[in-house]
Formats: sequence, C-alpha cells, structure tokens
Amino acid sequence: MPGTIVSDMGGEYKSETFSQITELGITLINLPPLRPELKSIVERSFQLLQTSMKPALFQYGYVDKDYGKRLAKDSRKNAVLTLREYEKCVIYAILYNNNNRILEDYPYTEKMLQAEVSPHPSDIFCWGRKQEDAVLVPTDKRQMILTLLPRVHTNFSRRGLLVLGLRYDCQDRKYTEEYLTGEEAVVAYNPEDVDTVYLIQDGEYVEFQLIESRFSGMTFEKVKEMLGAQKELVKKAVHENLQGRIDLNTNIETIVMDKTKHQDVNLKNVRATRKRERTTTHLDFIKEIDI
Repeated sequence: MPGTIVSDMGGEYKSETFSQITELGITLINLPPLRPELKSIVERSFQLLQTSMKPALFQYGYVDKDYGKRLAKDSRKNAVLTLREYEKCVIYAILYNNNNRILEDYPYTEKMLQAEVSPHPSDIFCWGRKQEDAVLVPTDKRQMILTLLPRVHTNFSRRGLLVLGLRYDCQDRKYTEEYLTGEEAVVAYNPEDVDTVYLIQDGEYVEFQLIESRFSGMTFEKVKEMLGAQKELVKKAVHENLQGRIDLNTNIETIVMDKTKHQDVNLKNVRATRKRERTTTHLDFIKEIDI
C-alpha cells in the first residue's frame, strides 16, 4: 500500500471506517474541498480519462463543454450505454493510460536510463516501487479488508458476544471470564454476512461464529428486517393477550362462583379421593378407535 494517501474530503475518504487505514501505518492527508490546485496530479488524471474516451463516445451521449449553452445540441439524447457499460469504458481508458500512454517529458534519472525503463506510467511505477526509498507499507489483502470493515462497540454476556442483536462465540479460544464479567469489546463485521465477526484484541482479529443458525447466510440488514417484523407481530398480539387474560379470569371466577359450598372441605384421604376421581374420569382411547 502507498505510505501516504491524499484525499479531497470525499465522503468515502473522510468516514471513520476509511480513517482506520492509518492502523496499517499509512498517513492519511485530507485536503480542503474546492482546492484543485492542491492536487493537480489527480485533476490531470481525470482530464486524461475524459480525453481518451471522448473520440469514441462523442456521438453516443458524451456531455461536452457546450452542454446547456444556447443553441447547443442536447447530447444526452444520443446516449446508448448503461451505467455498467460506461464503467467498462472507464476501466479500458484507465488501462490504456497506465499501460500504453507515453510520458515523453518524464524526468528520467541515470538509474532509470541504465535500467531502460519504458516511458509508460505502469512501468515507471513498477520500477519505482522496487527502489529503497519507495514510500510503501507492506500489508496483505486479508489484513487490509479487515482493517476497513465497519466496527461496533459492544459487550460480552453470559449468552455470548453480542453484536447488533446477534450472539456469537469463539470456537478456538475460551473467553469464560469475559462472558461472566460482561467485558466491553470492539468488533469488526461484514454487513453482507452475519456468520462471522471479528473481535479486535491487541491488534489481532479473532473470529467469532454465529450461534443462532436460523440467521446463517443472511446480511445484517435482512436480520434487522426479520427482528423488526417479529416485534411488529408481538406488538399486534399484545391486545389479544390482554383480552385472553381477562377471559381466563372471568371463566375461572364463573366456575368458582357457581360452586355452592354445602359442607366443610374434608382434608382426610385426599390421595384416595384423587385416585378415585382419576379412575372415574379416565378414558381408554384405544376403545375409541376401530383397530
């Protein structure tokens, strides 16, 4: 990864999630908005992309500088590409500018001439990254992805590690004390997969697996929708539950009130009386069916 990343305060670069990339040893510099002169190289790359695509797309919806001016044709009416197809055109333009565009005035050094570095951006970059003074930070794909995952502050509980309403457990390590004491934790998670979350502990990402298998394979958004739907069903059933309790008490009171106490309750031979009543009310269900 590059040792320094310079951004223009775009939404995807100033978020808390992206700022976590500094944990890899990368320096993040956020430039103020509306200051193109501070990032001329980036602005120039945008111009190169537009210039390289314009000849091929000019008749197919390319919006030129005269767009919106009086008597100018509305180029949007000639558009034929979907967003996905236009994205492919942009990628091809990037590949061309990196691999085939010639940098005629690049300030070659003596070492570069001796190495016969081709005057293409990709060749110059690949040569530069091998030099001792290259400002690069070693990392791997897994570490980088885990570092950029969104995070949540949560707690252990006796029921597991709680993450956004779901319970997790680690199969490889024991966290008995944390479960009992309810210790706080910071967890990284993939919004697209609830099966695994990562406890961040001493710079290490420890995998925790989902306990409730009914949610396996879902996204966190889907689980949120399911739990919300369940709450709505419970909410709707509250009235029925209340009415049911009222009916229960009414029915019991009716039975009790209709029973006339004609004599004192005899507490002797209770077991024998109970056994006699069971015999009286017993039903042989085998006799009820035709075998």
